[in-house]
Parts: sequence; C-alpha cells; structure tokens
Amino acid sequence: MFLWMLTGVQATNLFAQSAETPTPLQRLRIMLLVAASRHAADEYRYTDALRYIEDAIRIAPDDARLYVERGRRWMLVYEWDRGLADFESALTLAPDDPQAIFYRGLLYASVPEGLEARRLAVVDFTRYLEIAPDGTHAVTAVRYLETLQAGIDALTP
Repeated sequence: MFLWMLTGVQATNLFAQSAETPTPLQRLRIMLLVAASRHAADEYRYTDALRYIEDAIRIAPDDARLYVERGRRWMLVYEWDRGLADFESALTLAPDDPQAIFYRGLLYASVPEGLEARRLAVVDFTRYLEIAPDGTHAVTAVRYLETLQAGIDALTP
C-alpha cells in the first residue's frame, strides 16, 4: 500500500518541479518509482511503467539515468523514435554515460532500418567498451559487436 501511495497518480504532485538537487525524500520517491516501473514492465503493464518513470523525471529532470530507464521502456513497446530521443537526452546530460551508450546501441541493433543503424550500433558498443570495459554489459556488447560486424561485412561489397 505504501509503495502505491508514493507511486500512484495521487502522489504525482507531492513535489514541486525543480531544477535543484532532489531532497532525500525525493530521491527515495524516485527510487520507488523506478522500482515500480521495473515491476510494472515485468508484468507487461507498460503504460504504468512509463507513467512511473515520467513522474520520476518530473522530480529530477536533469537525471540522465531516468531518461535511460524511460528509453528502455519505450523499446519494450517498439517505440524506437521515443527511445532514441530519451537516450539522446541522457547523453546530452551525461555524454559518457555507459548505460545510455549501451542501450542506444541496443536500440540501433534492434531497429528494422538496416545497415546504417547496425553501423551506429557498432560505434556505440565500441564506445561502451572503451568507457566501461568491465561494465555490466561488457560481455553482451562484445557479442553484439562480433555479430553486427559479421553481418555488416557480409553485406558490404
């Protein structure tokens, strides 16, 4: 019940929108919103997941991590342009954010646009490995790099 009270629609206006650093209570609320969003996404309640992240972004509009989280939710519903916009927003706020770089690469690797998107994915996975060679997604990034490069090589005369 407590989680619902902090993350539900009624809680949306608990904090004024501000560019200031979030207070400890606001940071707690952001953490709960992100957790609720992940839970909702796991249960295929994508509208709820997006709403929770949007509430968190209203509290901390300068937090790049929140745009990465929302971009990941957009990818779950195949909203490539919205996901890309969120990853770009995150990278505007934090140009070397490894999560934003990795997930933008994943988006490029997933979209149906073809060869150019695959090349952009290679650039992002390479950059991710430069920034976070031992990062959470390093093994996955290497695997994607190998697969994407083989595909690009096969399609390039």
